Amino acid sequence: MDMSMYDLTGKVAIITGSTRGIGNAIAKLMADHGAAVVITGRKQEACDKVAEEIKAAGGKALGVATDVTSAEARQNLVNKRPLVTSTFWSTTPVPADSPERWLTWTRITSTIMYRLTTRLCTS
Repeated sequence: MDMSMYDLTGKVAIITGSTRGIGNAIAKLMADHGAAVVITGRKQEACDKVAEEIKAAGGKALGVATDVTSAEARQNLVNKRPLVTSTFWSTTPVPADSPERWLTWTRITSTIMYRLTTRLCTS
């Protein structure tokens, strides 16, 4: 199988919520495929732990504690990012208990992605 389409060498990925769960798996997989990954979560210690695991496996990683609901924290993430970000994943759990909560989650997640992406592209 030709895996060249999965080569992320030279790319940088910011993965929100990547200190555990699906976000963690995504970060490690992207690093395995050559991306430098920015590990984000609310606790710096947890971010650093995952970044060190990725580095120990031969990958490139940076841990940045980030509350993506905070404009100041998003700006801090942008200020610390290496090179240019080409990928953004959100791994926040999707609420399935009511349509109203789902719509709120969608609105918040989309707004955060928009604000972070536009900040990254203009800084």
